[in-house]
Amino acid sequence: MSAILEDARLDILIKRCTCCGLTKVWREFPARSRWGDGHVKTVLSWCRTCTDEATRNWQAENRERYLARKRETARRHKASLSSRYDPLLPIGPLQEFIHADGRDHRTIAAIAGVGERSVRRVLSQEQQYVTLYLADQIITRMGGCLELVYPFEPEEGRS
Repeated sequence: MSAILEDARLDILIKRCTCCGLTKVWREFPARSRWGDGHVKTVLSWCRTCTDEATRNWQAENRERYLARKRETARRHKASLSSRYDPLLPIGPLQEFIHADGRDHRTIAAIAGVGERSVRRVLSQEQQYVTLYLADQIITRMGGCLELVYPFEPEEGRS
């Protein structure tokens, strides 16, 4: 359905809000579900004004619960970001490990459970660094030990 027809449909179809009892056009109701292309399929029974007011009232009445949910959501989001930005390791030791094994990139990708493109990038000279996660996946699934490929060198002055 084209965007013009979708806009026209949202202005022509009307519905009665079960909260305030007013009859309004579909555009004034939040979407309940959408078609695969993103257009509105069905709408909620309460209009946008009533829904917003009910949300604000619930948040005020359940302030501690609302803030706890908000903190938990922020914590999960922060955790997902940190997993995307793993520490970076120099790529050289991993390249040496893979070359010593002698298998092609498709076989390595299948064994390690990572994409072929990731392994090709490691084997090419395009990048200087690799994420800790990717290095660990490849090395451990190929029977190696991350600590042997990337030995930990303690900083001087630390005990």
